[in-house]
Amino acid sequence: MSCPQMVVLDLDDTTVPTNGTTPSAAVRAALKRVLDAGSHLVFATGRSALGTLPVLDEIGLTGGTAFASNGAIRIDIATRELTELTTVDAAVAIPAFRELFPGAQFAAEVCGKGHLVTETFGGYGLSGEQVSCTLGDLAATTPPRLIIWWPEHSVAQMRDRIAGLELPGLGWSLDHTLPWLTVSAAGVTKAWAVEGLRRELGVPREATLAIGDGDNDVELLQWAAVGVAMGQAPEAVRQAADWVTSPFTADGVATAIDQSFTYS
Repeated sequence: MSCPQMVVLDLDDTTVPTNGTTPSAAVRAALKRVLDAGSHLVFATGRSALGTLPVLDEIGLTGGTAFASNGAIRIDIATRELTELTTVDAAVAIPAFRELFPGAQFAAEVCGKGHLVTETFGGYGLSGEQVSCTLGDLAATTPPRLIIWWPEHSVAQMRDRIAGLELPGLGWSLDHTLPWLTVSAAGVTKAWAVEGLRRELGVPREATLAIGDGDNDVELLQWAAVGVAMGQAPEAVRQAADWVTSPFTADGVATAIDQSFTYS
């Protein structure tokens, strides 16, 4: 495949540093290469909308689409408006996960503001203000994503607890480095979101490229005609990809774009 018509990129440790906003010079040049070729550049991230917008500003995009909260939020890049929102019923999710993860902290995204939290999460992963509330108050919300943080436990422990778990109406994604679970409505994934966009744009499935590094990118890499895992990605993500590029620290996304685009 030469010159993909639709390029979908993860943000953290793919396009920009974790919780950062600025791509390297090499990555910035690669993004320009995609746009100069007339291809659609799409970002799909687990970040909140509030955490995604500063990256779009830094890159300087003036049009197109980005998806936040693992596909639950669609952003019109030209207007910075949230044009589509798929919510999760916290009243259904919280009782089940509270039992699975005793002592866990919960947060619900509040679009454009920050998060409601049962306890302060500290500096990792939550953009905007953190407003304390009771678990009962949190259960009354319908956010785009619910976040469960299980301090003093490992990713492996959290993974063991959710192995084989099925909860009607709910889906989730586990972070591959921290005991951090993102809960969404069933079926809401990055792949689900970008497939809808692909159909809108009329891009052939065989002309799609996706690059990512996390567990929440597995379906995305499997969806794309060519799925590329970042070099630092865990084995499950690498197995889902068609090939593996250099790690983030070596501008792997720029390498992947260079190898995926050909010019006459």
